[in-house]
Amino acid sequence: KAAVPGYRVAGKTGTAQKIDPRTGAYSSNLSVGSFVGYVPAEDPRLAVVVVIDEPQTEAWGGVVAAPVFRRVAEQALQYLGVSSQEPVKLAMTSRSEMARP
Repeated sequence: KAAVPGYRVAGKTGTAQKIDPRTGAYSSNLSVGSFVGYVPAEDPRLAVVVVIDEPQTEAWGGVVAAPVFRRVAEQALQYLGVSSQEPVKLAMTSRSEMARP
């Protein structure tokens, strides 16, 4: 969910239970989801940390925080003018299409 089209991303998700202030024990429904990543992976130009405190849907960092990373990274890479890493696609030419000397 953190994939940025045209770039290799490196990152790590995180999910943690929070302490329930009433009981002092880990809560079964209070959590934090996170994702930290950088892009392009081979020559980083951007690092982003996303922390979602008490997400309303699923708690997993890969589900709630990674998509936010993707949206931020897409916009920031464009703003910074970081070129895409998509390989150049070469057109195939048959021998009959080649110009003769």
